[in-house]
Amino acid sequence: MTYLGITAIGLPFQLFTTASSSLIRADGSPTYSMICNVTGAILNVFLDWLFMFVFGWGIQGAATATVIGQIVSFLLCAIYYFKFRTFQITRRMLGIKWYYAKRIAKLGTSNFINHTIMMLVNIVLNNSLKIYGAMSIYGSDIPLAVSGIIAKLNSVLSAFSIGLAQGCQPILGFNMGAKNYSRVKETYKKAVSIAIGISVLAFILFQCFPRQITGIFGSGDELYGDELYFEFAEKYLKIYMFMVCVFGIQPVTINYFTGTGNVRQGIILSLSRQGFFLIPLLLILPQFLGLTGVLYAGPIADFMACLLSLTMITLNFKKLDSGREVADK
Repeated sequence: MTYLGITAIGLPFQLFTTASSSLIRADGSPTYSMICNVTGAILNVFLDWLFMFVFGWGIQGAATATVIGQIVSFLLCAIYYFKFRTFQITRRMLGIKWYYAKRIAKLGTSNFINHTIMMLVNIVLNNSLKIYGAMSIYGSDIPLAVSGIIAKLNSVLSAFSIGLAQGCQPILGFNMGAKNYSRVKETYKKAVSIAIGISVLAFILFQCFPRQITGIFGSGDELYGDELYFEFAEKYLKIYMFMVCVFGIQPVTINYFTGTGNVRQGIILSLSRQGFFLIPLLLILPQFLGLTGVLYAGPIADFMACLLSLTMITLNFKKLDSGREVADK
C-alpha cells in the first residue's frame, strides 16, 4: 500500500513519457527517445540504492526513486516538444479530433486487451499457486515467492520482443501503404528471426542454470527453507518457461497485424495466449495435476499461441502474395 500510494503520483508522468517516446521516434529521433527512458531508469536504480541503503527509507525510498526517475524522463520528453524536426507544436494541435482518436484507439486495442488479460492471468495464477501450493510440500508462500521471480524474468524477456515488435511497426505500416508487400514480409521474417534467437538463448540459460538464475534474487532460506525453495524454483523455471524458445513469435505477430492495419487479427492474437488458452488451463489442469498442473499450463498455452500465430501469418502472407491488401477497413 505504501509503495503503490507513492508511485501512483508518477503515473501521469509515466503515461506522458510512454506516449511521447513513440512520437519522438516517429519524428526521426529514436536515440533521443531511448535516452529519455534509459536516463529515468538508471537514475531510479541509483536512487534506490541511495534512499534505501544510505538514507534507510525502505520501501518509501524505493517508491520515491521510481517517481523521481519518471519525472526526469517526463521532463526530457517535454523539452523535445519545443524542437520537433518535422513541424512545430501549436496549441491548435492539442485539441481532440475524434476521427483520429477513433483510429488511434482502434489500432491500440490489441495491446490494451493484451495487458488487461495479463493482469487477469496474474490474479488467476497467484490464486492457483496459493491454493494448490498449500496442498503440497511447498506450502503457499514458496510458489508465490518464486512466481514473482519468474514474472521479473518474463518481463525482461518480453521487453526484447515487444521493443523489437514496436520498432518494426513504422516500417510495416509505411510499406503496407506503399503496397511494397515483399518488404513487409521481409521485415516480419527478420524480426521473428531475431526474437527466436533471443528466446532460444533464454531457453538454454533457463534449462541449464535455473538455480543460478533464481539465486540472483535471493535464496529464501530465512523464510521458506533453502532446499525446498530452490527445488520448486528450478521446477517452475524449467517447466513453466519450457516453450520460451518460441516466446517472441506472438508479440511480433500481434504488432505485425496492428502495424499493417489488421486490427481484428491483432485482437484475436492478443486474447489467444492469455485469455483463450492460459486462464482456462490454469483453472482446469490443477484439478487433475495439482500444483504441477499450474506449471504445465504455461508451456501448453505458449505452444498453442505460437501455432495460432504461425497459422494466421501464413494465411496473411498468401493474401499478400496474391497482391491483395488485407488491412481492416
